[in-house]
Amino acid sequence: MFICSFTYSLFLTYSAPTEAYSNTFTRGWEFTAGLLLYHLGGDIKINKRTATVLNVIAVLIIISFGFYWGKNYALPGAIALIPVLSASVIIITSKTLYYSILKWRVLTALGDYSFAFYLWHWPIYLLVFQYLDIKLSHHLLGICLILTSVLLAFISTKYVEVPLRTNSDLVHSDRKTNLYSFIRMSASSLLVVSLSVLFKSYETPSLKALNAFYSGKVAPKLSNKELFPHGTVIKQDTRASYFDNCEQNMQNSTVVECEYGNKESDFVVALVGGSHAAQWLSPS
Repeated sequence: MFICSFTYSLFLTYSAPTEAYSNTFTRGWEFTAGLLLYHLGGDIKINKRTATVLNVIAVLIIISFGFYWGKNYALPGAIALIPVLSASVIIITSKTLYYSILKWRVLTALGDYSFAFYLWHWPIYLLVFQYLDIKLSHHLLGICLILTSVLLAFISTKYVEVPLRTNSDLVHSDRKTNLYSFIRMSASSLLVVSLSVLFKSYETPSLKALNAFYSGKVAPKLSNKELFPHGTVIKQDTRASYFDNCEQNMQNSTVVECEYGNKESDFVVALVGGSHAAQWLSPS
């Protein structure tokens, strides 16, 4: 799983960096690295002095990554190995080092809620920045996003995760634990499948209407409350160059050229620029 996810991450980060950043499958290798560390990390022995030095270096690398590396390279490609390996070093060395700032009480308290924060921040980020048109500065939105994620992480950890982990019935009964896990996973899977079916029920006819519009210039009849194109296919209503991979990216220095329209015409129009220029290119 690690190799497959990492290979896919390298491919998609190079070919479609925006899509790769939000794709779950390009992130799978990061979680798998944690599982491998859990099973193999206990066999690694490091003396206190070496562990302390490696721990400090790893912490500094992660901090510098947030200020520089993460902003200047497409993620989660090969560059993501830096924070993943650094985090692994921190975990391995944490048991034998002399001292680390990560053992400060404030930081360990935050660490208790860090994974819940991680799980909450991403869907909130997508909701706020990708789907809602909120008229606030990105900096203010970012602060609100962080505070909301912290609050939800605190609530879900204290009132959901901790009670479940310390529940006496589940702790002392593997059968009840497995049954409870099965029920929760089944309910979650059923919810995902239901949402997918619901999405498809809107997407299929909406996509047909969109194709009919561009092929025959026939607009569907709409009521006052309906939108065209429908929200389920709005991202597919885009320029042809996007679908043909005919766009420049930061990883490719070669000039990308494509031809569209009537190639036998006496007139040739050169369209050069970014997304603002691409709006003049006919949709696919």
